[in-house]
Amino acid sequence: MDYEADFRQVCLSVAAQLSASGGPANGYKGHHGWDLERFEQRSRVDARGHETSWGYTVYFLSISGEIMIYSFSHYPDGNEASVATVPSRSLVGAKGKPFAEWKAKVERLPYTTPPRRG
Repeated sequence: MDYEADFRQVCLSVAAQLSASGGPANGYKGHHGWDLERFEQRSRVDARGHETSWGYTVYFLSISGEIMIYSFSHYPDGNEASVATVPSRSLVGAKGKPFAEWKAKVERLPYTTPPRRG
């Protein structure tokens, strides 16, 4: 069995299903999709107790069916943001069948994405 091809097909199918159902997609630097996982990055605090930097990272299923990563960081002198496609080798996982962890996250999206309002 080609686990990667199966995973890619699930991603494409779920993205098409969510697009057709009108589920809201988030926007990240011109890319749109549905959040799979989000990580907050710890802030640094200066001597006066003010936050000096913070950020977050989001893995999301793009409307084109690819798993992408968006990273945002805030610093006192400005912000940095980037978006990229996650390489397949990073999605294989260490336990269970290849791609099983990410496949399960994608398959849950239709059940966790709120419907479009109006």
